Amino acid sequence: MADYLVPMASEMRDIVVGHVETPEASTKLGAKGIGEAGLIGAMGAVWVAVNDALKPLGAKVLHQPFDDWLAITNFLGGNCTPGDDYSEISFSERPTIESWMTGKNRRNLELVFCDDGASIGHVFATENNEVVDTYTDGKRARFQGVPQEYSALRVGRTFRLW
Repeated sequence: MADYLVPMASEMRDIVVGHVETPEASTKLGAKGIGEAGLIGAMGAVWVAVNDALKPLGAKVLHQPFDDWLAITNFLGGNCTPGDDYSEISFSERPTIESWMTGKNRRNLELVFCDDGASIGHVFATENNEVVDTYTDGKRARFQGVPQEYSALRVGRTFRLW
């Protein structure tokens, strides 16, 4: 090893960097998960929480995705019925949160599922024209408009809780 000379930069060829895009067919955006390291544990945490709630009932969710929240809520003893469903119409035709909230008097407790048409999802609760959301720090607050960071979101589905 003492006789081995370490190559110097001047002895190396130029390195050419190339980008090859191969979209992932199973996702809407074609993304493969770059930059989502912070979310790796989130789905597992939700899965564990759901199964903890189901344990006293002798039930368990075994497969993901578990996207039938209506069935899970009703199974846990809630009384949940479908509300508005805009999921089958184009994103641009769906109501904004602002127009949905001001469109009629919201008396029933509802969970509202929103998204940006691509990758960002958001859920909030509303009852009697009040909201509980991350921007209200989990407290009930009178709806007085949508903060700027939520203005691009549109309502996908709602569920009424009784």
